[in-house]
Amino acid sequence: RGWNDPNSIPVLVLHGILDNCGSFNRLIPLLPTSHYYLCVDLPGHGLSSHFPPGIPLNFLDYMDAVRRVVRHLGWTKFVWMGHSFGVKELLERSVAETSGRFSYVADQRLKLLVYPLFDMNQLLAVFDNV
Repeated sequence: RGWNDPNSIPVLVLHGILDNCGSFNRLIPLLPTSHYYLCVDLPGHGLSSHFPPGIPLNFLDYMDAVRRVVRHLGWTKFVWMGHSFGVKELLERSVAETSGRFSYVADQRLKLLVYPLFDMNQLLAVFDNV
């Protein structure tokens, strides 16, 4: 699911392992509209297809799925945003092959660690309303 103008600064949003992109439906409309937020369901989550029966879930398969999405979109520079397992995937990929910046939200309301993407006061105001 995408929010805002696709020609804006792209933000790839990744959900947690027992979740889907619907978990961001209340948050993203509160974030700045200067960015295009694209949330993709990882394989076996939400509206995405599952891995074939008998195939054990492997973290590398999720990384490959995200790599394929990014390649399909043609994004070379973009921002990562994730929650829980989405952050693990984000960090692994950013170390491995991206030059993107990322935002990391831990414990959604209580502990906030953000790398330069949005103004900290703006983000704190957003989380006060979630």
